[in-house]
Amino acid sequence: MARLLERILDVNTDDPEARRRGRFLNVCLLAILLGSATLGLLNLFEFFGGSDPMADNMALYAMLGLIGSLVAFALNKRRLHSLAGYLSLLLIIYLVTSATRPARYIFEGSTILAYVLPIIMASVILAPGSSFVITTVISVVLLVVARLAGITDDPTPETIATLYMLALVAYLSARSLNQALREARERAQELHEINEALDQRVADRTRDLAQANRDLSRALQREHSESSKNQAILSSIADGVIVFDEQGRAVVANPAMERMLVMPMSGILGKDIRELIYTEDDPSAREMIDAAFAKEASIPARFNFEQGKQIIATSLAQVALPGELRGVVGVFHDVTKEVEANRAKSEFVSTVSHELRTPLTSIKGYADLLFMEAVGPLNDRQRNFLNTVKTNADRLNALLNDLLEISRAETGRMRLDVKDMDLAEIIADVANSLRPQIDKKGQQLALELDERLRLVRGDRARLTQVLVNLLSNANRYTPAGGSITVRARQRQNELQVDVVDTGIGISAQDRAKLFQRFFRANDPRVSEVVGTGLGLSITKMLVEMHGGKVWVESTLNAGSTFSFSLPTTPAAGETGPAGAETVILPARPEPKPGAKKVLVVDDDPGIADLIRYYLQSAGHQAVLASRGQEVMAAALREKPDLIILDVLLPDENGFEVLRELKDEPKTLEIPVVILSVIHDQETGFQLGAVDYLVKPLQGEQLLSSIGRIFDEVEPLSPPRILVVDDEPDIRGWLRESLGAAGYVVDEASNGAAALERIAQARPSLILLDLAMPVMDGRTAIRQLKSDKATCDIPIIVLTASSVEKERDSLQLLGMGARRFLTKPISAQMLVEEIQRQL
Repeated sequence: MARLLERILDVNTDDPEARRRGRFLNVCLLAILLGSATLGLLNLFEFFGGSDPMADNMALYAMLGLIGSLVAFALNKRRLHSLAGYLSLLLIIYLVTSATRPARYIFEGSTILAYVLPIIMASVILAPGSSFVITTVISVVLLVVARLAGITDDPTPETIATLYMLALVAYLSARSLNQALREARERAQELHEINEALDQRVADRTRDLAQANRDLSRALQREHSESSKNQAILSSIADGVIVFDEQGRAVVANPAMERMLVMPMSGILGKDIRELIYTEDDPSAREMIDAAFAKEASIPARFNFEQGKQIIATSLAQVALPGELRGVVGVFHDVTKEVEANRAKSEFVSTVSHELRTPLTSIKGYADLLFMEAVGPLNDRQRNFLNTVKTNADRLNALLNDLLEISRAETGRMRLDVKDMDLAEIIADVANSLRPQIDKKGQQLALELDERLRLVRGDRARLTQVLVNLLSNANRYTPAGGSITVRARQRQNELQVDVVDTGIGISAQDRAKLFQRFFRANDPRVSEVVGTGLGLSITKMLVEMHGGKVWVESTLNAGSTFSFSLPTTPAAGETGPAGAETVILPARPEPKPGAKKVLVVDDDPGIADLIRYYLQSAGHQAVLASRGQEVMAAALREKPDLIILDVLLPDENGFEVLRELKDEPKTLEIPVVILSVIHDQETGFQLGAVDYLVKPLQGEQLLSSIGRIFDEVEPLSPPRILVVDDEPDIRGWLRESLGAAGYVVDEASNGAAALERIAQARPSLILLDLAMPVMDGRTAIRQLKSDKATCDIPIIVLTASSVEKERDSLQLLGMGARRFLTKPISAQMLVEEIQRQL
């Protein structure tokens, strides 16, 4: 019903004002229609009831009103709003006048309000101008009707004024209503425009927010993708990676670091770098970490972990973190397996080399015997064959020596005997030693040595080896008649040595691989020269062990320049570290005739017979033993003047045999020479050997050593010094230094062991450390001075503590200590002090 009524009242127009007036007109027409229908029905009831004879006329008027209202409806629906409005007003006037009985009542009583109704409706339905005109017309018509009906005479001024006022009120009402409606429409339009603008802003903002949300979503997706990609990359890296913030806390780590540290991710993140990386007693590791956080360049450092792992930090570098923060990213590589593999490889090479030295000793030894015509004269062909055997044996021996050098360096067993030295002197010595072979090829050798050269700190033997390698290569690869120049120049705090030749030169391709092991240049002229391909590799290793560097410059067919640099000591007037004291044994004299008994201990019959032949050729007597358990009995039975001892014996290690000999008072004074394929001179001299020879060796070398030892034997026993120190290295250094000075050295690792040793053999003097386990030096001094048998033995305290810091130094002096000496001390000063005390 409501929908039907809405369709009846609705006006089809785009003009909101016309639509409003049309809807109001439809409401009025609907009211007229209903009123006409109702009036018609009431008059028909009255007519048929006979109560009102005029009812039929009234029904007719109602019918006409009904038809007129329908016509007005139709006109209004067809957008003829003005015509429909005029018709509506006529219908209202018609109905009002027809409904009034009689006409004279128009101006009487309250009926006058009914006549005002058209005027009011005109002000609402029509525009202001139209409403004024219609109202005026209605007023005139009403006046005319009143005049014709005889209700009134000529219109009075009051009547005319009243009617005019009605028209004016209608006009003003219509105008006011129209103005109000216009303003309402404008407000509505403004509100509509504001709503549209607001809707547009909301739509724009919604669109912007949607775009921003899409952008944020894409950014988050990209960030997630980048994060996933970075995480995938980190997870795929075999090396460990940790990112530390400015405070040194771990913020990012990869799974490889978890496995490397044997620690879950939760245990890594948030930890300080020094908690994660084991830096205890590792200055290089701490320096690398400090340098990284100080924005300084860092070099790879090795970290030893408590789990037994060895991890190399290949990089610790500054990195920019999100925002303005900075941090450090560390890349770590677990080299535990590589180190173990290298150690196993080096041990294998060392073992194989040792095993090869045994037969090589026999080959070289018996070849030398044949050269000496021990079994008869040789013809030229035989001598040529033997020379080939000897040359290749020497070549094999050189290869084994090189392999052992590399093996010792890789396993950390190569130690440098570092001291201050004049490199110019070493250069001159090497040049003189190689001059015969240089002169043999007709080459010119020149030395250009800067007079301002400073001392260098290094191992004399190793630096000599470096110079021999470089100068020998220059000699071998320079044609006859060429020239070789050795230059030494001072460059600020380092000394540079250049070995310049006019040889065959090296191509750029070969220079890149020149210092690799077993590499030899791809040149037919190189293959003509005998070599192992290890000399330059060892040279580079030795120079770098001294803190220097080595490089080469060369032009093919024009010559080469091999250079190396070494750090030098401060110039005169500058403060530098004191040079380490090294005892140099006297040169070995030629053997002298005289029958001496020598006990030869070697499980290889061929080598034992060869040594016996050498000894017999020098007029000495040889007694052979092949097992360690036979040595003590043979030494006690034969009382030899010298023992030549191998280390690798089938039943007992030669070092253990040597220790037993030195622990037995009856064999303590017998000199022992170690002859073995093992390079462990430190252990041999520490245990009391007087010389250490490495197989294979020349017969002259063995006889020279024996002759020197027999010449140094004196009828009177030398003074016996007891060294009491818990550091094996200190004891070994003192044994070597004091032994070279002619003293017999006994050792003890603490005060209690010293008392036991003194009970076996009374020393002439005691060198005593203070800080030792089991029994310290102070307790040992009290017990020695309280015993009448030992109270007169001179005691020299040799300690690492400063004398000025010893609170009870006066007390110790009062207890009987003769002198306080602080470590480190030179061997010469120590020997001079011992001589004063004795």
